[in-house]
Amino acid sequence: MFSQPAHGQKSSPPEWTSVHTRSSGTGRGKKLCLVADASAATHQLAKNFAADGWVVTLLDLGGTESPPIKGITHVRLAGQYRETQWYIPVQSLCAYHWLCDKDFDLIVFHRGFGAGHYPCRARHLGLAFKDTPIVVWIPEPHTQKMESAAQFPETYADFERDFMERETIAGADAVICAETSALWMEQAGWRWPAHMALQDEKADIPWSQWAENFTPPARIDAPEIFISVCLATHNRPDFLREALRSLETQTYARFEVIVIDDGSTDSGVESVRADYAPTFKKRSWRWEKQENTGPSPARNRAANMADGDYLLFMDDDNIACADELERMALAAQSGADILTCMMGVHDGSAMSSPPLAYLPARNGEVLPLGWMPLGNAIDLAPFVNRMGDTNSLFRREPFLKLGGFQGDRAMIFEDFDLFLRASLAGYRIDVIPEILVLYRRNHSSRSMGPTIFTSHLQSLKPLLAQLPPFMRYALPALRRDWYQRHNHRRESAGFQEIGIKTQYLL
Repeated sequence: MFSQPAHGQKSSPPEWTSVHTRSSGTGRGKKLCLVADASAATHQLAKNFAADGWVVTLLDLGGTESPPIKGITHVRLAGQYRETQWYIPVQSLCAYHWLCDKDFDLIVFHRGFGAGHYPCRARHLGLAFKDTPIVVWIPEPHTQKMESAAQFPETYADFERDFMERETIAGADAVICAETSALWMEQAGWRWPAHMALQDEKADIPWSQWAENFTPPARIDAPEIFISVCLATHNRPDFLREALRSLETQTYARFEVIVIDDGSTDSGVESVRADYAPTFKKRSWRWEKQENTGPSPARNRAANMADGDYLLFMDDDNIACADELERMALAAQSGADILTCMMGVHDGSAMSSPPLAYLPARNGEVLPLGWMPLGNAIDLAPFVNRMGDTNSLFRREPFLKLGGFQGDRAMIFEDFDLFLRASLAGYRIDVIPEILVLYRRNHSSRSMGPTIFTSHLQSLKPLLAQLPPFMRYALPALRRDWYQRHNHRRESAGFQEIGIKTQYLL
């Protein structure tokens, strides 16, 4: 099977309940949102819900117009957030933002159900939908369809969709599906939610009566965490000043800032230090200077100095949104070891691609979306990094156990390497589906450096250690597409790549 859980993650299936979809009047005027690609099957399901007494809204994931359905509110999601691309992660993120300020009694994901990934992550992290059950009504998983049609995956997008579907199933309150799909998912080792039902029109239990019994798991409020913001800087005083200004305006109070000046020679950095000296003294923030050793040692030094049980790493050319620490602290109560978030594009970014969409922030601003991590997507790591970025929240204990950031100054994927080691060690990586930080990409960005090729190879080492030696050529082959896109961006900006003489660093 193409669809397999990452490094042995499986769960035993719960007991199955058989339910029917015949009209039973159990909706009683409550509000239901059906999230799906519009199709004849979707329209029929929406009509069944309405006949059952639900007030139905169809949130249409399709990229084209579809006919309205009498008595059902039809909302076309595409175009709501000025999207420039419309693939399933964008659909999922836009669905989350559309749903999170609505008041539904039940949310049902159907065709294209992988779009439930970000809403399920947000609910698990305590950010939204705390009183709204999420049900997945599976027509057929994407990978099951491919296998039935004797089709091999064509691109990493097939694996991406498979990952998002599996995570949606695991994160939902309940799943309803046909017996064939249930058996297929069981054989593929998918993780199950708490409640599972087989669609059987001969059954005695109406599906909506069954679904009414679900109560989303209660959250136990934990004490507010103390966060140490670890900020390494080198010769970028103007960017640094903006980064510090964004930290001054945080809506969360329990944090400290540790700046490590990694051997700056620009006198402007000392000017920033002098200007901020009163603030650092008043708030017990710290600033240390060291010989230039590169970002990884500088970040690790800050982590070793930290008083917080949580570490938020921040690059000096990034801007923290005002609620970044507040949302990170809330999500950390879920028990996650590492938290990532959506990355917005800074308006001073000289080399970024067009934003994927424009998303609402909690303060009313509209922010351009630049990059979308998926969480613990180690399944996609041979192809591309969809796990996270340096600007993430780490529990300090596992960060130190993992040895922190590794690699010399030429290694530009030290964050990806750390995420891979954390995932393989069994630590929990999760993602907040909100833009909490703005990043720049300029000619001075490390991602535009001359060692992209060697960094791609080095970042494959944790994965290669899981494979027999004869597989050593497979991983670089899978990484080829991402490297070519990465290097094309550099060459378009006038840079040249530096090769290596050895066969492989692997």
